Amino acid sequence: MTVTSDAGLATDQSAVDVSEIPAQPPTRRFEWLSTVDLRPRPAALGMILVVALVLVGMAVFFGKDGAGRNPDFSPRAAVTTFLNAAKDADLPAARQVVCNGTSAAATDSVVQSLMSQLKDFHVQRTTAHGDQADVDIMLTDTDGEASGVTMLATRQGHQWKVCDLGGPSLGAFAG
Repeated sequence: MTVTSDAGLATDQSAVDVSEIPAQPPTRRFEWLSTVDLRPRPAALGMILVVALVLVGMAVFFGKDGAGRNPDFSPRAAVTTFLNAAKDADLPAARQVVCNGTSAAATDSVVQSLMSQLKDFHVQRTTAHGDQADVDIMLTDTDGEASGVTMLATRQGHQWKVCDLGGPSLGAFAG
């Protein structure tokens, strides 16, 4: 049967008997999921494992300073750790951040002098040049007197260490 619309267009509209269409149950929302093969594939699991390992490796490497060193352990952090250890009378912690070759007796002597006099400190500036850095600190003694001190830190391996325990500026404060 052909029907002409008001615009003059002819269309074919065949009569459809609805009783001939089989009734279908309503489709499930995630019907497509039943067609997906969810069995594990060794190649896919291997690829996921490789990607995960690469991402973990990158996070470990680039979570540092880009050169594989931890930015939290900088010249500033070494000096801060040393001075906090001196304030807290923590000799083992102080020994951990002094340069290799510095005797335990020298470290202990400076720490003991500092712990009796050091009230507070503030790191003001760090100036690095290669594997050495000058760390400028303002030390406040127990009498409230402030003194500017410059400590030398040296990178040994991948760690920064405090090296001038007998230096003139720290010696004057601790002496």
